[in-house]
Amino acid sequence: MGRISIERGVRGDCHLIIDNPHRRNAMNLSMIESLEKHFVDLALDSDCRMIIIRGADGNFCSGRDLSDFQGADVLDDDAVRADYAILCRLMLAIEAFPKPLVSIIQGHAIGLGVAIAAGSDVVIAATDAAFSFPEVRFGIAPTLSAAMLLRNVGPKKALYALLTGSRFDGQEAERIGLVSRAVAPEEFDSTVGALIDGLLLAGPEACAHLKKLVQAVDTATLPQALDAAMEWAVKSVRSEGAAEGRKARQEKRPPAWVLPGSS
Repeated sequence: MGRISIERGVRGDCHLIIDNPHRRNAMNLSMIESLEKHFVDLALDSDCRMIIIRGADGNFCSGRDLSDFQGADVLDDDAVRADYAILCRLMLAIEAFPKPLVSIIQGHAIGLGVAIAAGSDVVIAATDAAFSFPEVRFGIAPTLSAAMLLRNVGPKKALYALLTGSRFDGQEAERIGLVSRAVAPEEFDSTVGALIDGLLLAGPEACAHLKKLVQAVDTATLPQALDAAMEWAVKSVRSEGAAEGRKARQEKRPPAWVLPGSS
């Protein structure tokens, strides 16, 4: 029976671990619901500065646990919709999460695993990670994966991966825009550590404002994007976090959100 476990760093970094290693971290419905709950709860947790998602024992997530689909031939339309509604709630919780969200990908990232990564703010993948959408080879359209992938990747590149079900590595995932950086395995841990250090230097309110702006701009026309940028600039410049940042500069000290020893 798989689970989502949580490990809290002393600086506010919260690590959510997809832990079902005997199935390469495939996720069953209870795991999906648990992951959604963590996102909802940690969004309101003032001690949480960011979420880092990773998989246990060398794989990120190999998609849905196929044991969920036993008896799928007798499911009616409403049952299928109810199943997918759980997945949609997870994606919406990821979208609404107001703090930095990082996916750390090693080993296999398949189907739902790629969708989770596609919803993340920053994705670090090993160059030898293996991405794929094999659903079409079993006669199923990877609709959730498509909806999330197209938020990151152009239609031609996305459809090549979705229609063929072929595997691609971390370097290709970086090239098409699915991941932020592809890193050699021997540099992976140090790169992830540096990323977390860098994100923890950022003001929490500034991060929340920036995420809201990016979401507003994503599908906007230029005038709409500029209007949104102006409104979020007002909120950000007038925020308590900005006031603390200005005071810290004047007093030549780190802002309050930077813990002692951080660089």
